[in-house]
Parts: sequence; C-alpha cells; structure tokens
Amino acid sequence: MSKKRNIIIIIILTILSSGVLIFYFSTGWIKTRQEAIKLTSDDIRLSNFYSFLGQFYIRSQDSEKALEYFNKVIELDPNNARAYAGLGQVSLREGDSEKALEYFNKALELNPEYSEAWSGLGHISFRLGDLEKAKEYFNKALELGPNNNNISRMYNDLGQVFLKEKDLEKAKEYFNKAIELDPNDSKIYNVLGQISLQEENPKKALQYFNKALELDPNNVWAYNALGWASSREGNSEKALEYFNKVIELDSNNVWAYTGLGQVFLREGNSEKALEYFNKVIELDSNNARAYAGLAWAFLLKEDFEKAKEYFNKIAEFDNGVRSGLELTSLWGGDYKKAIEYFNKIVELDPQDSQPYLLIGQSFLQLQDYKKAIEYFNKIVELNSKNFSAYNGLGWSFLQLQDYRKSLKYFDKALELIPDSENNPSAYYSYYGLASVYYEEEDYIRANERIDKALKLSSELKAAKKVLDEMSSLKNEINKRINK
Repeated sequence: MSKKRNIIIIIILTILSSGVLIFYFSTGWIKTRQEAIKLTSDDIRLSNFYSFLGQFYIRSQDSEKALEYFNKVIELDPNNARAYAGLGQVSLREGDSEKALEYFNKALELNPEYSEAWSGLGHISFRLGDLEKAKEYFNKALELGPNNNNISRMYNDLGQVFLKEKDLEKAKEYFNKAIELDPNDSKIYNVLGQISLQEENPKKALQYFNKALELDPNNVWAYNALGWASSREGNSEKALEYFNKVIELDSNNVWAYTGLGQVFLREGNSEKALEYFNKVIELDSNNARAYAGLAWAFLLKEDFEKAKEYFNKIAEFDNGVRSGLELTSLWGGDYKKAIEYFNKIVELDPQDSQPYLLIGQSFLQLQDYKKAIEYFNKIVELNSKNFSAYNGLGWSFLQLQDYRKSLKYFDKALELIPDSENNPSAYYSYYGLASVYYEEEDYIRANERIDKALKLSSELKAAKKVLDEMSSLKNEINKRINK
C-alpha cells in the first residue's frame, strides 16, 4: 500500500512540476502543493516548485510571499536565472527600479538568452522614459522567446511604447498582434478604444469598449472609459449611467466620482459637483483634479473666497506647475474663462501672487507669451523668491526663441529651490533646461537635464500631460544622440 501511495505522489508531483496549472490553483491547492514539497528531497524539483510558487504570488500581487519563494530557490540553486528575474519583477512592481535592474542583469549574466529578463529591462527603460532602449529590449525578448507563453504580453509591451511615442499606427499594429494571440484579453480592447478616441473615432471606440465588456462584464476600466467618452460627447445621461455602474462595481473608484463631479459641474449643478468632488478628496487627499473641481464649483456659486482657497490648495502639490492644466481641463481647456475667474480672485487680494501665476499659465496655454511674461513679472515684483514665476518666464522666452533669457530664468528658478539637485519640485526647471538645450542642439546637456527631470518627477504626482511631454523629449534626444 505504501509503495502504491508513493507512486501516486510521484505522478502528482511530476504533473505539478510542469507548471501548466500553477496559476489556476486555489489557496487550498497551494497548501497541498507546499505539503507535497516536503515529501521530496530532490533539490532541483524543490527549486522548481518554489519558483512556481514565486510566480503564483507575483500574479496574486503578494510581493512578500513571492520574494520568500524566489529567495528559497536561490538558496537551493544560486545560479537560477529565473529566480533572479522573478526578484526583478517583484522589485519593479514595488517601484524599486535600481534593485530590479540589478536582478535582471544578474539573470542575464547567468543566462543571456532568458527572454523574461530582457523584457524586465524593457519595463525599466520604459519607466525611465528611454523609449528607444525599451523597444530594443522588448524586441530582444521577442527574438529570444518566439514560443514563450507570454508573447502576447510582449506585443502589448511594444504597443505601449509606441503609444507613449504617440505613434498610433504602430501601437495599433502591436496591440492587434497581441489580440491575435490572446483574443480574450479585455484590457487590450480597452487600450484600442482609447486610441480610437484619440483618433476622434468615438464609434470605433465604443465598439472596442463594448467588446471589452462582452469579455468581462465587470470590467470597471471599460465602464469608466465609456463614461468619459460619453461625457466628452456631451451625453450626460449616458455618462452618469456608466459612472454609476463603475461605483456599483467599485465603490471607491476615484475616476468615476471625478467623472460624476465633472458632469454635474458642466450641467451647472454646483451642489452635486461639490458632493462628488468631496468624495474624491475623501479617497485621495492629493487629487488635484478634485480640488480644481471644488474651486470651479465655488466659482459657480460666486463664493470667491472658497474658490481661492482651493486654487491655492492645488498649488501645494507641485508649486503651481499643473494648476492651470487641472483647473481648465474640467472646462475643456477654456483658458479665457479661467483668466476671467482668476481676475475676480485678484480683485479680492491684489497682493496674492497665486492668481497671477494661474493667469500667466493660462496665457502660456493661449500662446500669448508677452502677456504671460507680464503676469510672471508681476509675481516677481510681489515676491522675488517665487521660483514658479521664473519657471514661467523661462518657458515664455523659450517659446519666443530667446534661449539666453530662457536659460537665465530656469537657472534662477533652480537657484531658489532648496536642494534643487534632489528636490522633486525642481523637475519642471530641469525639463525647461533640457528643452532649451535641445533647441540649441546641445543634446548631451539636454539628455543630462531630461534624465534629472524624469528622476525627480517620479517622486512627485506630476500632471500626466507634462510627464508624456518629457518622455517624448527624452525619446527625441536619444534619436539625435544615436544618429
């Protein structure tokens, strides 16, 4: 009987070691598998089991457990490239790019043809804004792993790079390749829907979002996207329907509450808008868009003191860099309306520099650079140590192609920012310097400054639009350097 039992156990362990079913195991199966591990003393098999468990816990988003099992693999087999790549994946998920780089390089040192490690390097480069390197590494991963079970994901990764570069045709090409291999991945249909919106093709976007919902009826992301698409089209009734569906599925979804606030704001219902934007603040106390919504709602109520309070609150997050972007985004980029309201706040207190900063930022967006300079200089008159004003002057003169003055003002901003080498608030000044040096074709200095900007901005919730612009500039600089 004992011999028969041992044979059965060996058969079970052999099936499990294939790893085919590992990601479908319930907690009970995992416990059974851990017990099975104890039944064998074969280090290689034990190493494989621990590796499979590490991968399972990565998929389960349990970083602590994943680290535990990958480290157990390394204890048994110090030359296991898969385990080091697994540690790299965990570090990347935890936001430690430096540690992830160390692990992925170790994996490649042990096995130069391990595609998952090359893919990991691609993700690090993507996160750092080096899109050319990201493409190189993702393509290397594809070259080495044509039969890899994750090939669909690799096509998706390349699609994300081209999407970041705003090369929508190439992005669609790779996302469609991913769908060919995995037609049931609802997330890819979500992304294709977003691309269709960017291409001003809402009809196609709706097809993709509805396909995503067909595959996953509880796809919160798709309902959110449909809500924002409907809001954009001015269909408030549909937008409300979709955003409420999101909340039904996820009662703490910040984007849905923000969307509801925006719909009611545009409908002129300031009380309802206040209700939903305050809910966003409950869930995310640093949400600049919600504070912008509150500011606009109080403006509609003609409560200018309260509006001023929230305008100033936004500026706390990154010293006014994104204030104009967030405040006007809720009104479809109506910067003239923004200026009108900001001037009402100036009337309350002409010595407060913050409204002047918002007006200057708005004139920058309207490409009225001389007017922008006028308002940024007003700030300097009120407070000569306001580095955001010098940043505004730097950007204004950059657009007027007066590069000497632009450099002077960005350098002045950095001079005023405490510990500017390490202070996240300095990222916008470094981005400005990188832009000037790029225009002057000094690509080495431009590269140094944009790297500094990207590093510092990773520690700060910078506006997505600014982050996208910086990543695009980094990509252009790399192209020039590599020519």
